[in-house]
Parts: sequence; structure tokens; C-alpha cells
Amino acid sequence: MTPPTFLLPTEVIWPLSALHEAIPLLAERSSLLSGAAQDRTELRTGLTPPPLPDDVESMEELTSWLENTSQRMGLEMVEVETTYPDQENLLLRATPALLLLPDEGELSELTDFFVLLVSSRRRTLRLLKQDGSLYRLPVHRLRDILVRELEAPLRPMVDTLLEQVNIREQQRDKVRRAVLREYLAGARVKGCWMLRLPPSASFFHQLRRARFPHKLVGLVCATLAARLLILTASFLIGKTILQGSVGLGDFQLWGLLLFTVIPMHLISMQLKNRLSLHFGVLLRNRLLHGILQLRPEEIQHQGSGYFIGNVQEIEQLEAMGMSTASWPAHRFSKCLSLPLC
Repeated sequence: MTPPTFLLPTEVIWPLSALHEAIPLLAERSSLLSGAAQDRTELRTGLTPPPLPDDVESMEELTSWLENTSQRMGLEMVEVETTYPDQENLLLRATPALLLLPDEGELSELTDFFVLLVSSRRRTLRLLKQDGSLYRLPVHRLRDILVRELEAPLRPMVDTLLEQVNIREQQRDKVRRAVLREYLAGARVKGCWMLRLPPSASFFHQLRRARFPHKLVGLVCATLAARLLILTASFLIGKTILQGSVGLGDFQLWGLLLFTVIPMHLISMQLKNRLSLHFGVLLRNRLLHGILQLRPEEIQHQGSGYFIGNVQEIEQLEAMGMSTASWPAHRFSKCLSLPLC
């Protein structure tokens, strides 16, 4: 079947019949598959999911097949939907994901084509091509394609309205988007499935997937940089005063060093908040997953205080982990301050 015109390259448009081949490739390019390269090759060749049955005609049946397929790979496929105004934010945060393309002229809710969203950076999406390479696309272009069916009934009315109020041609696109956003504020956009690690996966793999080590290194570096700047400024002003010659340039350099500490502290606080949020989310997801796996006979003799205690222990563990995250930088800065005393 020839794909319709989506204003996209043909290589990034996958037919629904190739879904069983696309999901393992998406997991591999998204670094969701752990293990050696040989193991990933065996997964794609020996454990390739079965093709999508021909009798799948609804979104519910497709979602059930996707969930079963992802479980065979040790992953989790979650269907998500969002409102029309938040569609662009979903595309930037839902990676990796599978997105159904709207097919005009089809009465069925299940279309025949989709795209694979591997990752995003700033306002650019990376789509998976059929040869395994990546195609970069601005997020607003894919968003316009996904919501065009919702906008189609309203576009003639909005265009007529813009002509009546004499909106300049340069501003029409921006005004049209704002008007459609108001009209479709409550509309729901479906057809998105997120591929992710299950809560039962390796905790270290989840931390690495959330880029926790990179953010931790950034926190340590920012804290260390702030301490070094304070020590340098203190050393500089002390040395200048002891030499008995204090000039305007010395004070300017000292003030510049102290002002540079401010953005370092702001970066450190931002990284610490992000680490605390992501670390807490992972811990709570694992706790909730473990609770849902318990059988009623295993917990019927335990009161509510037992589970409240578990939640409090999780919070204490999260706070303790964040308080020790910048410990190396603090200890190193104290070691550096000894020669200056």
C-alpha cells in the first residue's frame, strides 16, 4: 500500500504491517535494550515479535497487542493521550514513542501508517527511518500533521474570520494557531504509545536511562566550581590587603568572582531539584509496582501504618541520597581551603 501524502519523507512512514519489526528497532536505537551487541542481534532475529494479526481493527486491540509485544522484550508500552494545546509538549517528552498518522478518507479509527519517535532535543525530533537511521524534524511540523483532522472542520471558518478582521498575511499563521487553540482547548489527541522500561527493570538501568549519572556529575562540578570561586576570591582579596596596595582593579576582579558564584549556585540548585524529582519518581514507581504485585492474603494482616512507614522510608532515602550527592565537592573544597588558611 502506498502511503498518502503526509508532507514527510517516505522512509520515515512505516506501514502497520511492519510494526513487529519496528518495535525492536525502536528499542535498540533508544538504548532500552541492555546487554551486549550479540544479545541485541539475537533479540531482533530470534525473538522478533509475531506480526500484527489481520483482524485488529480497533485502538483497544492494537493497544493490547502492543502491550503483549513489549512484555516479550522486557519493556512496557503505555498508551497516552493529551489535549490539543499540549500536543507539542507531549511530542517533546514522550520519547521513545509510536505515533499513528491520521489517514483522511478512512472511517476506521485505526489507520495504516505510523512514525517512530526516537528522541528529541530542544525543538527538534528524531524520527526512525526504515533503514535504521534518524531523520530530524521540527516538532511543529509533526504536530501539524497529527492534529490536522481536528483542525480541518474549523479551518474554513477561522480563515474567513481572519479575512474579515483584516489580519496581515505575516501574522495570520500565528493568529490562526491561537484561535484554533481556544476552539479546541478541550479536544483529546490519541494515537500515541510510549515505550519505556518497566518499574521492575534494573534500577541502575533506569537511573542511566534518566541520565542520572550525567546530572550527578553536573551537580558535583557546579558545586565544586562555586566553592573554588569563593576560595579564589577570598585568597585574592586577602593577598591584596596583606600586600598593602588595594586598587580599584583588585576590587573589580574580586566582585566579578563573587558575582560568578551566583549562576553556579543557581545551576547547582536546579540540578539538585531535578535529581531529587527523578530519583523520587523512580523509587515511588518501584514501590507502587511492588505493592500491586502483592496478593491480598499477603497484606491482609498488615495495617495502614506499615505502608505509611514504607513511604516515609522512601522519602528519607531520597533526602539522604540528595544530601550526599554534593559531598565529594564539599570535601574537596575543604581540602583546597587548608593551604589557603
